[in-house]
Amino acid sequence: SSILPSLQEDSDNSAFDGELNMEILTEILSDKTRTGIAEIFDIFVESKRSLEVIVGLDASGSTARNIDKGSTIFDIEKTFAIIFARAIGLLTEKVKVYSFDSVTSTNVYKAISIDAVSSFKIGNANRDGDFVRYVNQELSKSSAERKYFFLISDGQPSADNYFGKEALDDT
Repeated sequence: SSILPSLQEDSDNSAFDGELNMEILTEILSDKTRTGIAEIFDIFVESKRSLEVIVGLDASGSTARNIDKGSTIFDIEKTFAIIFARAIGLLTEKVKVYSFDSVTSTNVYKAISIDAVSSFKIGNANRDGDFVRYVNQELSKSSAERKYFFLISDGQPSADNYFGKEALDDT
């Protein structure tokens, strides 16, 4: 509960930078009878408003594998992406969720809303490196001070002429 208000206010405390209140520190050092915990840091609020986050889902055929009671890897990816994006939504309104698949080129699908992630479908293969470059290009257009990209994948990049060590190195 103490974290949530500061997240909603988009603020940061200066105490992390170590601004010492020299007057209070001098009082503490000169008065040996003083007890208790004293606040020796000057704390002021500094606005932090610009954050953009992109969450990417690997929608390749390898994520179609059943893992538990009919759920697929992709079902778990989508569920996690919705929960995670909603949580990040407490920090910023600039949260985008994409999925991707590939054959000879990479197809990228953008969810119109966080709940729309549930409508993503499994595709073919995946060229993870292509998708990472696409997201990098998207984030480079953003004016946000902080930009984060989270890729949710089974870690198996594979497509026509894109597999093995070369695919992993590209990713």
